[in-house]
Amino acid sequence: MALFAPLAVLILGKWKPAPMAMERNQAPPLTAVATTWRIPLLVVAFVFLYLFFGYVAWRNPALRAYYGGTEFGDFFESLKSNWERQPQLYLLQVFRALLYVACVYPLLRMTQIARWKNVLAIVAFLASWTTALLLPNPLMPESVARSHFWETLWFNLTFGALMAWLLGKSRPGVESVSIV
Repeated sequence: MALFAPLAVLILGKWKPAPMAMERNQAPPLTAVATTWRIPLLVVAFVFLYLFFGYVAWRNPALRAYYGGTEFGDFFESLKSNWERQPQLYLLQVFRALLYVACVYPLLRMTQIARWKNVLAIVAFLASWTTALLLPNPLMPESVARSHFWETLWFNLTFGALMAWLLGKSRPGVESVSIV
């Protein structure tokens, strides 16, 4: 099946090289200097947002009961507890942040649209994965699945928008919105 579409396009003579205008309108890749501050910022944002939205979901008593956890007084208490009880969680989230960036960056480079449209596209792409939590799940009760749905949806919307804004570049000759 993976070969069907490209072969059909080739056989039907519809395979055309990209026009030169597309190459001229492509944004240059991010410079090393631009990347050196964006990637660490995204990693820190990912870890913070993961823990923040996790804390919000953790406020659901059904979720805490399902995982056998305790309630925290506030967000900073949850950060401290996670750091003391399972510091490897932070390292895992750093890895996941880098994985998110590595998977989304090529998508951002492929699109030839304004930055704000990139943001909408990436947000929609990442948020689409959360819909699996809307399906009946024999592994977790409905209340727990709904808490995870809202947690991951808001996480993906927020982080996806930030990542697309920071890593996306406005294309020359393409309508763009500036926040200056």
